[in-house]
Amino acid sequence: MSQFTQFTGNQENSPLFCRGFATSATWVAPANGWVIFYVMGGGGSGGAARTTVADDRPLSTGGGAGGLAIKRAYVTTGQSFTITIGSGGAAATRSGSSGGTTGNSGGASSVSASGFTTITANGGSGGNAGVLGTALNGGAGGTASGGDINITGGSGGDCVALTGSGASATGGGAVGVFGVGYDGGSITATSGKNATGGAGIGGNGGDVTSADQTSAGGGTAGAASGATAGPGVKASLDIDYMQNFKFAGFSVLVQPGSTAFLGAGTEGKAQAAATASIGFGGGGGAHNNGSVTNAGCNLGAGSGGVSSWSAGTVTSGSGGEGFVMLEYIGI
Repeated sequence: MSQFTQFTGNQENSPLFCRGFATSATWVAPANGWVIFYVMGGGGSGGAARTTVADDRPLSTGGGAGGLAIKRAYVTTGQSFTITIGSGGAAATRSGSSGGTTGNSGGASSVSASGFTTITANGGSGGNAGVLGTALNGGAGGTASGGDINITGGSGGDCVALTGSGASATGGGAVGVFGVGYDGGSITATSGKNATGGAGIGGNGGDVTSADQTSAGGGTAGAASGATAGPGVKASLDIDYMQNFKFAGFSVLVQPGSTAFLGAGTEGKAQAAATASIGFGGGGGAHNNGSVTNAGCNLGAGSGGVSSWSAGTVTSGSGGEGFVMLEYIGI
C-alpha cells in the first residue's frame, strides 16, 4: 500500500471534490467531513556563474525542491482555513564581473485555522555558484511539518572541484510526491564542460563522471543513468495512474498532445538553455560560451544552475511555485 492510500485502506473512498490553490486564499468548509490537505512549498532557483576565461572554471548548482506535507483532518461546517502559497525562488542572474550569484530560496506554503495544527511546507534553498573551480553543494530541499506525512524536497546536484579548465552546472531537485524527494544529477568530473539533468519524482537526475558530458533528467518511475532518461508515464495519462497518487487534478495543467512527462526532470544542456519541467521535476543545468537564460520551473521544483565562460549575462530560471490541494472525502 502506498503512503498516499494508507489513509483509506482498501476502501473505495474517492473524494467528493478536489480544489487546488495556486495563490493565497481562505477556504471555508462547506460541511462536516474528512479532508486530505496536500501542502507544497516553492522550489529554489539555481545559481548563476560567469567568467570571461574558461580557465577560471565557473560552477553552479541547482536549487532544492519545496517540501510536501500531507494531512487528513476532520473539518466542521463553516470552519475557516487560511491558505498561504509560497512563491518559487526568483531567478539568479550574473553579468558584468566574473563570479557567482547564489540562487534564491522558495517560499513556505501553509494551511492554518483556529484550534488546528498548522501544516507547513518550507521552500527549497537556492543553488550555489562561484568561479575558480571550488566544489559546491546543491541547494537543500525544503522541510515540512504538521502533516501525517512530511517529506523533504530533493536537493540540487553537487559539483566536485574543477582542477582543469571547464564549467559545471547541475540540475535541480524534485518534489517528493511518492514519499522521497530525489536529487538533481551531480558532477564528479574534475575537468571539461558538464551539465546534469534535474531530478524526477521517481529518481535522481543522471550524474556526469567524465569530461565534456551532459546527463538526462530523472523520470517518474526511476532514475536517469548518464544520458539515458529515467522511465516514466506520459503526461497524457492521468497522474492517478501512477501508484494511486491522488494529485489527479494536476493532470489538467498538461497541454493536450504534449510529449513531455509530468513529474520528470529535464536534461542538462551544453551551450544551450535548459528547458522547463511541466511540474514537480527539477530543471536541468546548462552551460554556454555566452549569454544564456534557463527556463523557470513549475510546481515546487528546483531549477538548474547555469554557467558561462564568456562575456554575457546568465540567468538560472525561477523555482517552481508552491501549491495547496485539498480533497473533501466526506463523513
